[in-house]
Amino acid sequence: MILGKKRVRPYIFPTYARYGKLCQGLLYRGRTLRHLFMKRAATALVAFVAIEHLYILVLEMFLWTKPAGLRAFGLTAEFAEQTAVLAANQGLYNGFLAAGLIWSLIRKEDGFSLRVFFLSCVIVAGVFGAITAKTSILYVQAAPALLALILTLLTHRQPKGKQGTII
Repeated sequence: MILGKKRVRPYIFPTYARYGKLCQGLLYRGRTLRHLFMKRAATALVAFVAIEHLYILVLEMFLWTKPAGLRAFGLTAEFAEQTAVLAANQGLYNGFLAAGLIWSLIRKEDGFSLRVFFLSCVIVAGVFGAITAKTSILYVQAAPALLALILTLLTHRQPKGKQGTII
């Protein structure tokens, strides 16, 4: 196939109007390289959010009254002792969020719906925490989840024959 003055293989062709010059329309197994990059970035961000919530689980359940937990949350030793049971409960919920996100990474066929649900839960929890506790929670917890959700939604492709909503 000849395009302009360049000889181009049939499976590689420029689509500048649609994707710009970033990937120049290179196709790999029917998908553009830009799409594959965004899909991998979405998966990496979901994994990051899951690991972050596992870290929060450890901090709230096991290190709440220890020096690392006191430093991380800016607590006094007395307050940490009084609220240790509440913190362990919060840590358990963060563990469930992490487990759901990890589950969504493992499931290939129906992982999209799981990712959307659990990332939405993380965003709601982050916004609620920012309103009621500390505004930095919005940046630490909700922002990465929102970015992962946006990339997940942008890279989702429905199977042929299934038209309509994405959820």
